[in-house]
Amino acid sequence: MKKILKIKLSALILGFAAIVMSVPGEASYRIAADDRSRDDYGVGMTRKLGRGVANTGLGWVEVFKGVQDVGEEDGFWAGATWGPIYGTLNAVRRTAVGLYETATFPVANPDHFEPILQPEFVMQQDNS
Repeated sequence: MKKILKIKLSALILGFAAIVMSVPGEASYRIAADDRSRDDYGVGMTRKLGRGVANTGLGWVEVFKGVQDVGEEDGFWAGATWGPIYGTLNAVRRTAVGLYETATFPVANPDHFEPILQPEFVMQQDNS
């Protein structure tokens, strides 16, 4: 029982840390986004690290988001059957990309620290 509680507490702390780390990157990125004439390495690097940690820690939320997205698009039964599969595949993809971005945050790849996935964060609205 104590082991399960420790695991749940660890997951909660990891999720909270991911959210907290992504906030400073979000604020500084929005300020720098208005001034496209200068390429701010520190802002992009911070944003990429925050995005990577957030997506690594919260990638599992994609499972539930997949159920919701498929259910809204194709109806209840599709959401109940195909939704968890779709969400799990997206969760694995988002977590893997999060690990990659966390490990390579000092490197400006892709160009200018652009996000690999859209939407950039798991519960963000897709702007594409």
